[in-house]
Amino acid sequence: MPQPLKTYNVHMGGVDLFNQFVSQYRIRIRSKKWWWPLFSWGIGAALVNGWRLYRALGNDISLLQFTRECSQEILGKFGIPSIGPGRSLVLKKNAFNQQRYDRKDHWLYKSDKQFGRCKNCGRRSIYRCEKCHVPLHPERHKTYHIVS
Repeated sequence: MPQPLKTYNVHMGGVDLFNQFVSQYRIRIRSKKWWWPLFSWGIGAALVNGWRLYRALGNDISLLQFTRECSQEILGKFGIPSIGPGRSLVLKKNAFNQQRYDRKDHWLYKSDKQFGRCKNCGRRSIYRCEKCHVPLHPERHKTYHIVS
């Protein structure tokens, strides 16, 4: 057997384990750009290497938790607030729900904007919550802000 194959067989456990960790929480965004898979793999590889270094320093944390904390830190530092409708991030949704259920200063006002879809029933409404900035009907306002 050639020497490079012997060396590979001796060290293949580490490479296979690294590839397993990188593919475990892969960034899945479809794109037609040829470089996107390389870029997303590079981010995943950097996360795995950072996680292994963090664990080597004596911290016991899962790769998923490490990835979440890194993402939250990066979004908190460099994130841009949304200026229009679209898909909401899970992180943004969790922070929004904490604000939604705090039972403080949720007042309705008549919006000067166009109709919006009520977040509770889906019908059109011209009223919005002053704190949450979501369209709501006056009769559904209270039930929207109560944890069910």
